Amino acid sequence: MELHAYFNKAVYDPNKDNEGVVDVIISNSPAMWKYPEDDSADVAVIPLNGRLLDGLGIENQAVSIRYFPSDEELKQVKTGDQVVSAGLLVGVSGKRRNYPVFKFGYVSSIPGEKIGVPCCPTCAAKDLSEWLIAANLVPGNSGSPIYFVPSAFLFSNNPTNRRAILLGSQSISLLGSDVAGMTPVSFLIDAIRRVGLPEADLDVLGRPAPPSPPTQPVPPGSEKKPN
Repeated sequence: MELHAYFNKAVYDPNKDNEGVVDVIISNSPAMWKYPEDDSADVAVIPLNGRLLDGLGIENQAVSIRYFPSDEELKQVKTGDQVVSAGLLVGVSGKRRNYPVFKFGYVSSIPGEKIGVPCCPTCAAKDLSEWLIAANLVPGNSGSPIYFVPSAFLFSNNPTNRRAILLGSQSISLLGSDVAGMTPVSFLIDAIRRVGLPEADLDVLGRPAPPSPPTQPVPPGSEKKPN
């Protein structure tokens, strides 16, 4: 099954161009998807060919891992902190070009336990690790990044030394409540680690790789002998 993505063209004139996006095949192998080890996290990642994307004349602004939060930065985020998210909204995303919709809100709750979420109206609930975000994030926005916004970005008379950081991605929408669920960024980092990219230096986040499981001792007499 081929996975496609539609990127905006870097150069686009609405008066001359009938199409403002480029259709790019991201993958044709389900095995390329990587997930966190914890199956209560509703997130997955897939590696992209950056050199290929750079040569297609598209808008593609990568987010450096250095803008992911450290453990200490993530611990500073509290209920009531401001957030912003951006994603495409079905019906108003544009016909010839992608026009993202920005939404603003707050951290609503950081539960200390998993939340039961049904995958469909008639499905049994599955326990997921989620933060709750007070913002009108609707179905179809899933996968959209959610960023913490320091108050100094909005109010110049309220200085802060905190920086904007990626908190996670939208994974559920609780319709009628103006509350959505967000998979925390820590699970995203775990999934990226499992891709095994040598250039992805996750140690800059203060999250060294978990220790490898101990090797099992080889029973005597079962060693493979050279020919």
